[in-house]
This record gives sequence, C-alpha cells and structure tokens, in this order.
Amino acid sequence: MEAEPFIVIWDWVARNYRRIVLFLALFGLAVLALAFAHAWDSVLPYASPRARCFETFWTAQWPKWIGCAMAAHESLAAGLIGLWAAIFAGWLAYSGIQMQIEEDREKVALNQIAAKQTAIAAIAQAIHAVAWTLYAVTQAQKAKNQQQIEHWDGSIDRGVSYIDECLNRFTVREAIRDLRMDDRVLYVAIVATLNTFVTINKGPLEHLDRNKRLKNHCTTLMTLQVYLDKFDSDLAAVYDRDSKFAQQS
Repeated sequence: MEAEPFIVIWDWVARNYRRIVLFLALFGLAVLALAFAHAWDSVLPYASPRARCFETFWTAQWPKWIGCAMAAHESLAAGLIGLWAAIFAGWLAYSGIQMQIEEDREKVALNQIAAKQTAIAAIAQAIHAVAWTLYAVTQAQKAKNQQQIEHWDGSIDRGVSYIDECLNRFTVREAIRDLRMDDRVLYVAIVATLNTFVTINKGPLEHLDRNKRLKNHCTTLMTLQVYLDKFDSDLAAVYDRDSKFAQQS
C-alpha cells in the first residue's frame, strides 16, 4: 500500500515526460539567456549601476539569483518568459492535436474492425448457401441418370433462389458503408460474383448445353474462393469445407 503513491507519480511522469523535459529545457534556456545578459551587461562601460546578482556560478545564490537578475533586467525577463510560455503553450496545443488525431485514427480502426465483422455476418448465410450450391453443381456434373440430373439440378435452383434472397437483404447492402477501402473492394467483388451467378441461373443462355452451363457455374463459384481468402480466412475455410473444394478435380 505504501508504494501506491510512488506508482501514481511514476505513471504520471511516464505519461508526461516529454512535457516535463520540454518545460525544463525551455526554463534552462531562459535562465541561461538571462545569466548571459546579466554577466555581460555588468561589464559594459556605459551600463548603469545594477545589483551584482551573479559573480560566479558557484557563488551565486540559487534560486535567489534568478529573481535578482529578473529585477535587474525586467524587459528581457518579461520577453524571455513570454517566449518560453508561447513555445510551451504551442507545443502543448500541437501535442494535443496529435493525440486527438491518434485517438480519431484508433476510433476509425475500431469502427472498421467492427464493420468487417458486420459484413462477414451479413454475407455468411449467402456463402454457406453458395458452398452447398457449388457442391450440388459438382454432383450434377457427375450425374449419370435422369433421376440424379433432376435431383441435383433442382438443388441448384433452390440454392440460387436462397442466394438471391440473401443478397436482397438490407444488411448485405449496408455492410459496405464503413469498411476499409481494401476490404470494401473485396466485399464488392464477392457480392458481384454472387449476383453474376444468380443472374446467369435466372436467364441461362439457350445456346449452351447443360454440361457447358454447369462448367461455367462451377468456374464462377470457384472464383469466389480467391476473394474470400483475401477478405476473411475463416469464412474462406468454411466455404472450402462446405463445398468440398479440396475434393474437386
């Protein structure tokens, strides 16, 4: 318990050591300038008689000498004090602005981290649906009979419908607002890829046969993995696992 006051003082000194050093440095320079002026003023032949405040450094009475020299050089002392106060106040203002800028940066960084988590949550369901749909596409490519083809093609249609529903949610559109620029670019790429996949399935090209369409669907959804890896590794791992990406040839 006895060490607490010392800890409090030490913490205060640690937080304000720059201000303390600057204060002492400016004070020392002011005293040095006053000492220099007083020492040389006393030897000038036209100088009026003044109190001998400072003969030698060792014989000077500290801190009485400072008051004596200030009384002997009132204008100079006032100018030095004003300059000292102006410099110190300017530095305090500058450091305060820098601290505010740093705090604002930290707030922005925290907001961006929170915004990214919100964005991940906003598209998580769509990514799960896409992963399952990609798996359905790969199974549809392997289908051998009409029953399997109808089953997996129907699964793809249901997956596309759910993905479309997820993309039309308000949270998906608004999640981009506070994202960091690089995350924003990736998020837009992810959503755009999903929208492209949904749009293609809503209006398939008539001149493409089923195998070609499935191949294009698979390529589009596999491209999503690249964006997810850069946007969020955990979400990419879930997508990789759920879609059985590692088992595809």
